[in-house]
Amino acid sequence: MSSKSKVLVGLSGGVDSAAAVLILQNEGYTVEGVYLHLQQDDQNISRANEMAKCLNIPLHILDLREYFEEEIIRYFVESYRRGETPNPCVRCNERVKFGKMLDFALEEGFDFVATGHYARIVHEKDSSKIYKASNREKDQSYVLYTLSEKQRKHILLPLGDIESKGQTRQMLLAQQIPFHDSEESQEICFVEKDYRDFLKGRGFVPETGEFVDEEGRILGKHRGIGYYTVGQRRGLGISAPEPLFVKEIVPEKKQIVVGGAPSLMQLTIFAKEIHFFDDIPEGPVEAKIRYAAKPATCRVFLENEEHLRIEFDEPVRAATPGQSVVFYRGDELLGGGIIC
Repeated sequence: MSSKSKVLVGLSGGVDSAAAVLILQNEGYTVEGVYLHLQQDDQNISRANEMAKCLNIPLHILDLREYFEEEIIRYFVESYRRGETPNPCVRCNERVKFGKMLDFALEEGFDFVATGHYARIVHEKDSSKIYKASNREKDQSYVLYTLSEKQRKHILLPLGDIESKGQTRQMLLAQQIPFHDSEESQEICFVEKDYRDFLKGRGFVPETGEFVDEEGRILGKHRGIGYYTVGQRRGLGISAPEPLFVKEIVPEKKQIVVGGAPSLMQLTIFAKEIHFFDDIPEGPVEAKIRYAAKPATCRVFLENEEHLRIEFDEPVRAATPGQSVVFYRGDELLGGGIIC
């Protein structure tokens, strides 16, 4: 890349985004920062400003609070109303970090945007491909499967080859950047503690209903479908001779179907809102049915224009509607969809 290429880095005030800036500066890029103002968070804005000064880069403040509320938080709440368990990070990366932030960067004359994501991106002549990070424990490629080619060709991921968190901390220490002990980011940035409390604060009124077994027999009352997820065992309050788990949520009936542990195992699942970087892959691939899941070998087939059928070699446990199923071949990210 040209030493004159301009990069806009999403700067949060944490270790990873600061390390991304340092790596890009060392590689000869002209770097500026941008703080994405998504909530009322004056303390974090102050931290980002302090970091920008330490890194000796300008900082832009991009106010996306209204957009974030409409596109991410509303989606989060409505997903629970539908009996789904959403992954807002996938949607946020597509529409906010590599959506609105990239739009702003291109309008301001930048060539690329960069973040502190742990994933690798390789720019080839006709395409840009995403791969798992060298640091497997922190790999975040799972949440990037919805990115278009137009988005990918303007993205840099400087932390993709970092082997450990210790390396990024050492980079900051070497430059006397006083943020090396910053806390790790939360999994869902806008939920402070319990997502149920967050839902209540957004006007989510739980409607009680019935727990039923796989034959439809009523076993008791539940507090509201938004308070449960497939695979859940704790907090059901049902007396039974064997442990029971949430097998299925049926929002139209306000029912939660429960069953024993074997009922959670599936050889075939389906997905909607499908996105692949290239054609739907033939032959065996590996799939992750949630962010922290181990990859499982499967084959994928187009069921119809809107749905994908995924057939696993071995049963997978608790495939959860609303979560993403994401496909790989080796380290290469192929695409994914929303489990339905």
